[in-house]
Amino acid sequence: MSTKPQELSKIIDDLRQIIVGKVAMPTDQIDQITLFLFLKQLSRKHDNLVRIDSKELIFKKPYDRCHFDVLIRLSGEELVKECREAIESLYKNPNIDATVRRVFERSYLKLLEPKVLISFLLYLDQNFREDMDLGDFYEALLPIMGTQNELGQFRTPRHIIKFIISVLDPSIADKFCDPACGTAGFMVADFLYLKEKYTDKNQRLTLNPEQTKKLYNETIFGWDMEPLMVKFSLANLYLHGLKNPNVAENDTLLNENLWQYSFDVIAANPPFITPKGGAK
Repeated sequence: MSTKPQELSKIIDDLRQIIVGKVAMPTDQIDQITLFLFLKQLSRKHDNLVRIDSKELIFKKPYDRCHFDVLIRLSGEELVKECREAIESLYKNPNIDATVRRVFERSYLKLLEPKVLISFLLYLDQNFREDMDLGDFYEALLPIMGTQNELGQFRTPRHIIKFIISVLDPSIADKFCDPACGTAGFMVADFLYLKEKYTDKNQRLTLNPEQTKKLYNETIFGWDMEPLMVKFSLANLYLHGLKNPNVAENDTLLNENLWQYSFDVIAANPPFITPKGGAK
């Protein structure tokens, strides 16, 4: 279920207003929102597993302390301590998806003021409903990074990305790549385009099992040289339903090992920079 753009905009503005005094950089704001958004989503998934009496739970000991509902009952320095433990060690939890593990690797808690942290967590708890389209939310969140940074990264507007993909008209037979993927806007658009292209009027995929497996595992690839962009790409694709994205940290221009790969469709907004040194 899609959420109205103005509702998403208000939630994002409110979240930023809560944390901007302690986390000033937009990229850091997105990073902290991403981590706690995933933590909340994992906690809801865990609760659903408990309800059906599943043995494959996410927050088994010693990770039961990382459950979102456990954290929001804390306050003061204990809250900061336990949130730091959750954010910085959750990647070791053997019961989370590989993609979620990659999102949490090399992550750090930057919200260190207890009153700000609890306000932030309570707002998340009250405003993120089960029916909210987290993919739409994440797409709406990413533009706050601005239009350009020191790596020459530009975020292509979503409507332009959709137009480019529609002109390229990829098929399930095509292998797609964005060699400078940033936050995975082109990759998400390609994935959603293919899903819509092969969905009938009854909202069922018309692909056979082999094609479906290919769509989710062997069709869409991307690289970026910035670890934070890789994290955002993983989160963006995961929240749009691609649970095992083929995204990796790489300098596509300088890593000659990548030139062995070939693709049918390439769409990218390349990094417009003129390095003073260090690049061939």
